[in-house]
Amino acid sequence: RMKLLLVTLLLLLSLSNRCTLAAVITIPWTTKANNAPFEQAYAVVGDVVEFIWDQAEGPHNVFIHPTRTCNQTGRIAIGNISPVYYSFMEDDASPEGNTLMFACDVENHCEELGMRFRVTVYSTTLPPWAAPVAPIAPTQPTPAPVSPTEAPVAPTLDPTASITGEPTFFPTWSPTISPTATPVVPATLAPTAVPVIPPTSAPVVPETVAPTLVAVIPTEAPITPSPTATDTVLSPAPTPEQTAEGTATPTNMESAPSTPVVNQTLRGLEMQLFGISSFGESVQENWETVTEAFSAESVQKLFSSTVSSYQTIYNVTSSVLVVPPADGSGRRLSRRLQQPTQNSVMITYTQTMIYETNDDTVTPDLLAVLPFETEPLRMQYVDYMNKFSGDPVLEQVTETSQVTVAGPTMPPINIPPTNPPMIIDDEPILSTPAIIGIACGGGALLLLIAFYFLFCRKR
Repeated sequence: RMKLLLVTLLLLLSLSNRCTLAAVITIPWTTKANNAPFEQAYAVVGDVVEFIWDQAEGPHNVFIHPTRTCNQTGRIAIGNISPVYYSFMEDDASPEGNTLMFACDVENHCEELGMRFRVTVYSTTLPPWAAPVAPIAPTQPTPAPVSPTEAPVAPTLDPTASITGEPTFFPTWSPTISPTATPVVPATLAPTAVPVIPPTSAPVVPETVAPTLVAVIPTEAPITPSPTATDTVLSPAPTPEQTAEGTATPTNMESAPSTPVVNQTLRGLEMQLFGISSFGESVQENWETVTEAFSAESVQKLFSSTVSSYQTIYNVTSSVLVVPPADGSGRRLSRRLQQPTQNSVMITYTQTMIYETNDDTVTPDLLAVLPFETEPLRMQYVDYMNKFSGDPVLEQVTETSQVTVAGPTMPPINIPPTNPPMIIDDEPILSTPAIIGIACGGGALLLLIAFYFLFCRKR
């Protein structure tokens, strides 16, 4: 009996070991007035961190800082649309623990508003002193156990005044609605003289199906945009991990997405901002951040049924100050070509896009141009920039142009020319009446010269 009890306990321990669940660390990704960073967390390979925030509060993003400070050198983009997920991989961990730092790079959120979060990742298990994170609960209860065996027959002999035999240690198993961590051994009130053996030779252990894990799609490997990348990479989306052993088919498992992933960088895009006369480094960074957020929200609204998991990163390569022509002939030329009469800045930039779609007509070129194609969309963009950029220069922008591809002769300079180039008017310098008058005067002069020579010969 003791051997059979030990075998049963070992079987239950093996089943409990298979129920190890992944852990999710949820972070409310918001600013902190006291600039206190988020409390450090501890995780192992396979755990997931989730960043959530309210888009109405303004734009946020999530980057990994290899410097483990607010210094953005070598930063790795994770996402900028709530919620953002990141699954810890082998490269993120080490046996003694490797610390990753997540930060928000919008304005001064990292340096002054506490949007910094550190996680120490271990390869296998957490050390005893590390605070454990809450595991994901099973989504469904385990199936009903096997019907229990018949109740044991009541003893035929009355218990004696003194114990005449050994007490029964082997428990009679009863069905459990949900799996328990350890078996419950019912206590016997009094030993029986001769225990009656149940109908079965050994108690039937109800089979419990191992709870399935919630399917968590791992975050794609972050891609750092490169100014020279132009190739389109199509790769299948990552598939969730298989369910634990013991289930013939996955239970409540989300189907693996079959939508192809598009990853492309467009170079030489241009946009003109009117109403400003400068575009320094800080203004450039703020423009990149607010334009990324506006582009992502616009794509979600315009392509909600065909595009998913859209993320984008802007990178300014050059900017040129455009000054309207001066008075005189330049003013006449401006009226004919309908050129603006206010200063503006022409921005040349690259845009990296990562998204999922089954529609072949939704191309990266379309997603880069369409959010700024019509006048109402551009006015929404100007209002969005004035409201959320937090930059005094960008708040002065009055209108923008459509997105175009830079021409081959565009000068790649960041300094405006000291003198505007001279514009040559293609209209005639003299009017038609003036030309006729000059021709008549010249003809009359020739006639006078001819009469003069004739008069001299007659004399």
